[in-house]
Amino acid sequence: MNTPDIGTTVPVDFANAFDDWIGGAAIAMRSVEIYGKPGLFAEWEHLARLVDRAERLAEADESLAETGELADLRERQQALYDEWMASKSTWYVRALTQEQAKAVDDQIASYDDPKEPADNADEATREAYEAAVKEVEAKRDEANDERALRMIVAALDHVEFANGSRLDAITIEQLRVMRGKLGERQILTLMSAATAASYQEPEIPAPFSRRTSQTDRT
Repeated sequence: MNTPDIGTTVPVDFANAFDDWIGGAAIAMRSVEIYGKPGLFAEWEHLARLVDRAERLAEADESLAETGELADLRERQQALYDEWMASKSTWYVRALTQEQAKAVDDQIASYDDPKEPADNADEATREAYEAAVKEVEAKRDEANDERALRMIVAALDHVEFANGSRLDAITIEQLRVMRGKLGERQILTLMSAATAASYQEPEIPAPFSRRTSQTDRT
């Protein structure tokens, strides 16, 4: 088998093909849906129970189906669903390069472990050591939290809202406000999406085709 010469000039047609291919390339991205009113789900659960009960009563007594209670409940469900969908935002995050990730890391303070006391150290020394360990751990937690927020800020491409508006950048303070309003899970979800964009190869599955499915069964 002939081994290709590493120094051989790349053929012009291959170079052109590569230029065409790479010209249409784009950085990996992920999208995450975040709803601004997760508290609505509790009311949705309550309505679902009421609808289920009303349906069972209507099956047992057809006259109850004419009261309109079931229709009113379903109308309330629809209004709640519309409110839920109106609170939706779609966050697009992109993969970070090693340089971008390092730039974030360089902004985060690091903390060394306190020096462990000798075996014959007195109780006061050991208590001071344990207090120092807790202080370092608390500072590291704060640093990790700051890093996560900065990573999201760096990875964010844009946010699309249900009303058609768009946000092209976000601040750390805005993320803190969102976390205070919605909880920690959304921050973790965004961080996971940014990590996936950076380290997982995406694969878009072929769309289901009814025509293809029917053909396969013949």
